[in-house]
Amino acid sequence: MRSKNLSCKFHWSLIRKDLTRFWPVWVGYILCLIIVQVLQSNDDLNYWYAANMGEGIAIMGVVNLCYGFLVAMMLFGDLFNTRMCNGIHSLPLKREHWFDAHVKAAILFSLVPTALMAAFSEVIIVLYSKMVAGWTVPLYWLAASNLQFLFFFGLAVFCAMCAGSRFGMAVVYGILNFFSILIYLLVDQLYTPLLKGVTTMSGPFEMLCPVWQMVNKRCIDFDRVETGKTFVHNGIEQREYIGQLKLVSEGWAYIGIVAAIGLLLLLLARTIYKKRHLECAGDFLAVRWLNAPFQVVFTVLCAAGFQGVFMVFFGYGDRAVYVLPVIGLIVGWFGGRMLLERSTQVFRVKNFVG
Repeated sequence: MRSKNLSCKFHWSLIRKDLTRFWPVWVGYILCLIIVQVLQSNDDLNYWYAANMGEGIAIMGVVNLCYGFLVAMMLFGDLFNTRMCNGIHSLPLKREHWFDAHVKAAILFSLVPTALMAAFSEVIIVLYSKMVAGWTVPLYWLAASNLQFLFFFGLAVFCAMCAGSRFGMAVVYGILNFFSILIYLLVDQLYTPLLKGVTTMSGPFEMLCPVWQMVNKRCIDFDRVETGKTFVHNGIEQREYIGQLKLVSEGWAYIGIVAAIGLLLLLLARTIYKKRHLECAGDFLAVRWLNAPFQVVFTVLCAAGFQGVFMVFFGYGDRAVYVLPVIGLIVGWFGGRMLLERSTQVFRVKNFVG
């Protein structure tokens, strides 16, 4: 029992350490939400305040894309520094305790600022809004924002466990978030131009991009219904409207699915962390079997990138279709080898064969 109490004491000490050590992160998040509060308060409080908050759920997808990555990088950043990594793991604490404490602190990093925002918005809506059931909008916003954060944070933590450096984590996070869009660019720039009269359909690729779906899928719809009453404003008689909201099941279903995926990624990251080699701190990737898939993906995307940049500035050309992808493949292959080997001395026979 004494050992259990000691472990619990250390657990909450770790959470308190995270909250105090990285306080600028969640305080900065609060300030950003205050700016959002000011922007959505510029319009009529009777209707548009609640409507703007409901539509702001889509914007929070982009915010949580960045915030989830930032929180994960701060909390698990010690794994990327050799001295810090060896130091914290020399303490008499299991890796599961470190991981669980960081995850709980991250939940507070999102929950506390958004709860403060929702509480303040609740007061304004109750006092001024004429929307039917308008008091539920801040609660829906709170739930959607934290579900979005759960997915992006889970993905970012998984990337942190797979990477050995902050740069590697950022690259893997970007590839996993926008992989389908990158594949679309690859197909559109390299394959479709070879087929006369054929265009690339972007819908299937957009469906697999989480942040794209969060921005474009609505969770709440709003309608303005005329009450039949009139009022005088600035000497002009105007009709009175009342707002009504309707939940969009498709948007909530998608957010629920990606939140569940975020939980699964956290569990997978916890398993990887238990088997992670401390010696990989500072390497580009910490999981060795990911080297080959990353090399292939990075190389092909560089080929598509060379082709895309050329077409943006110089237009389509038959020769460029064949020449530029080859140059991009070469640059991408050796650039990927430099990242993985942490050296510019990669021009060896073995790599040329690859």
